[in-house]
Amino acid sequence: MNVLPVERRIQILQGLLEGSSIRSISRLTGTHIVTILRLLREAGVRCAELMDEKMRGIRPEAIQCDEIWTYCKKKDARLTWNDPPEVGSQFVFVALEAQTKLIPCFLLGQRNEMTTYRFMADLRKRTVGRYQITTDAFAPYHSAVALTFGGLNVDYAQLVKSFRRNGHPKAESYSPSKFVRTKPVIFYGNPDPKKISTSYVERQNLSMRTHLRRLTRLSLGFSKKWENLWAMLAVYFCWYNLGRAHLSLGGKTPAMAAGLTDHPWTLAEIMGWKTNGRVSK
Repeated sequence: MNVLPVERRIQILQGLLEGSSIRSISRLTGTHIVTILRLLREAGVRCAELMDEKMRGIRPEAIQCDEIWTYCKKKDARLTWNDPPEVGSQFVFVALEAQTKLIPCFLLGQRNEMTTYRFMADLRKRTVGRYQITTDAFAPYHSAVALTFGGLNVDYAQLVKSFRRNGHPKAESYSPSKFVRTKPVIFYGNPDPKKISTSYVERQNLSMRTHLRRLTRLSLGFSKKWENLWAMLAVYFCWYNLGRAHLSLGGKTPAMAAGLTDHPWTLAEIMGWKTNGRVSK
C-alpha cells in the first residue's frame, strides 16, 4: 500500500471502524474499492499479529464469553451442497474481561464443538492464574472448558436464559422473544454468584453491530468473502483494545487498564506506519 499516503490509509480505516461501508468510503476518499479491500486485508494480518503478541500473560478476574451471529455471502436458506464452510452463517466468539473490558481473543467460525474448543484453547494460552468464566448455555462450552482448563483450574458457570415464544407462526422472526428469567448453573470450582454474568460481553455485541457495517442487519454491507470479514474483526478488536479510550475506564484503553501498555495507540502506531519520518505514537 505504498501508493496511498498514510493520511489516506488512516482515513479509510477510521471509516471502516465507524460503520461506513466500502462503497461510501470509496466515494468519500476517492479510493478504488479494490484498493480499500487490499488495505483492509493487510491491516487485518498486521492487527492479528499484534494481538497475538500483546495479548499474553493476562491475569483476569472474570471472563465473559458469548457468540454473535452474522453471515458471509448468503444466508443458510440459499446454501447449496457444494458451498464451503466459509459461506453462510458465521459466529464471532468473543471473550471479554469484566473489570478491564479487555478482549484477549476472538474467533470467527461456525457454531460447533470444534470452533468452541479452539476458542477456549486460545483463551487459555493467553491468560495465567485461576479466574472465573461465564458463558451462555451453548452445550459445547462445558466440554471445551474441561479439556482446556481442567475442572480444578477454573471457576466456571453458565448463565441459562429462558425466553417465551413471541407467538409468531414463523420460526424466524425479527420480533424478540419475551425474556422470562436467568438461571446460573455452576459446573466447576466456586464461582462468585455476583460475577456470573454475560452483560458486558452482550453489550459489546451491540458495539460491534454499531461500528462494523458487516454486522449490520438488513443491509447490503454484509461480507461477501470470509477473509474480508475476518480482517475487519481483527482490525476492530486490535483498535478496541489498544486505541479506543473508554469512559467507564476513566479515559484509558482496555490494554492500559490491564497493564499491557501505558498509552493509547494511534492507528498509525498500530499499523507501524511512519509519519514525518518516524513511526507515529
